[in-house]
Amino acid sequence: MRRLAIVAHGKPYDLVAVCAIVLVGVVLAYAAPGNPITWLFALLSIYFCPGYAITSMLFPGNRVIITGRLLVRKGAMYVPIPFLERVVLSIALSVSAVAIIGVLLTVRVDLLSIASVSVELLLLTVGGSLLALRFRSRLPQEEQFQVALDVDLSLRGLTTAEKGVVVLVVSGFLISAFLAAIGTGGPGDEERFTEFYITGEGGNLTNLPLSVFVGENATVNVTVKNAMGTEIAYNFTIGALNGTSFDVLLPIEWDEVSSVAPGVAYQEQIVIGDGAVYEKTFRFSASSQGSYKLLFIIDYEGKTQELWIWLTVAPAP
Repeated sequence: MRRLAIVAHGKPYDLVAVCAIVLVGVVLAYAAPGNPITWLFALLSIYFCPGYAITSMLFPGNRVIITGRLLVRKGAMYVPIPFLERVVLSIALSVSAVAIIGVLLTVRVDLLSIASVSVELLLLTVGGSLLALRFRSRLPQEEQFQVALDVDLSLRGLTTAEKGVVVLVVSGFLISAFLAAIGTGGPGDEERFTEFYITGEGGNLTNLPLSVFVGENATVNVTVKNAMGTEIAYNFTIGALNGTSFDVLLPIEWDEVSSVAPGVAYQEQIVIGDGAVYEKTFRFSASSQGSYKLLFIIDYEGKTQELWIWLTVAPAP
């Protein structure tokens, strides 16, 4: 039987591991945000690694001092810290530290984002690990935190059936890890989406025509991007409601100037391939004065996305 030292004098593998986990988690958060492996690394990076680094910094040895005095260690008692207690304390400190800093980022500087959280996790984990390594190295070798396992990798003494079970368990673990890494082969619901937005002239939101005169020409740029993983047919509608419905439905003529009034709508069915972008410019002029909502609607696969602008139409000068 072989004794395997996971953590020992001159072998801070635990601190290297938590720093590596956070670094990999940050990279995966940008490279593969929807992957199950990313979720695993994200959970460890948020709920364990920073707290483990802080715990290792606070308790660099195998024992903790218990004393009734603040500074004097005379008469102090030394009690061991089991590894399970370190794990529990690591989880508690991680949740507390990440939550407090997250609140400060939100309340003080309004800077809560993936980038800010990534920096927070890296600073907590790497900074705590470096301090833990420094404090651990100052202790005598026999008092430093250590973790060792007695490992017997041989299959001697096992029956043929028991060896078969071991092979099946190891194979199942490897296959599960491989499937988790590559995913299910198709996009999940959180990865299937359609981008739909409108802008004013020049692609600028500030140029959206919110106020026009009767008979004045105006334009709205419409963009639809299909990220649904397959070709999708969209029902596209532009118009102003007359109460709760459209009275007149006309085909969209993108090259013409359409007349906009309450109750009049223009429709078209468009088919967009996966990953393709559909961009058009809707040119219109308002035929009646007043204030009404100009709707831009797409329907697909039982879903509806709706955008609008409040259009104020003044009498022609």
